[in-house]
Amino acid sequence: AALETLRIDGQTRHIPVIMLSASLRDQETALEAGAQFFLTKPYRSHDLLAAIECALDNDRQLRETAK
Repeated sequence: AALETLRIDGQTRHIPVIMLSASLRDQETALEAGAQFFLTKPYRSHDLLAAIECALDNDRQLRETAK
């Protein structure tokens, strides 16, 4: 519900969201709600850092094309 609220609001819809869960079953729900990435626990720190870097790169690209 919180993620859907972020996606509805024009002020927050651009915020990248990485979901972490112990349940792989949550993946479909999280991605449908608007999460850009989903990692299952236990996750490797390398995978989390890669997701963060990708989210930041995507955000930069969106901001540049919006100019």
